[in-house]
Amino acid sequence: TIGTRAFMPNGSLSKVRFPSTLTEIGIEAFCQCRSLRSVRFCSNVKNIGEAAFACTSSFLQVSKPEGMTISADVFKYDEDMDKWGFWD
Repeated sequence: TIGTRAFMPNGSLSKVRFPSTLTEIGIEAFCQCRSLRSVRFCSNVKNIGEAAFACTSSFLQVSKPEGMTISADVFKYDEDMDKWGFWD
């Protein structure tokens, strides 16, 4: 588990690749991590907290396992996220 606001804010974090053992990402865990460019979700993540990646708006790559759904509020306030097209 990555806890609530664990990396909020962090201006130097640019890439996140989660281990296969991760099951939960807390509320606002990466909120305001404005340098974050790449996130790769693992298949064991079952819960992603509200606004976990809010106010980042700098992603160049977001990948997730096929069949995984992610609600739009995870990337709250990031208008550019519509380009990834995988909201539930």
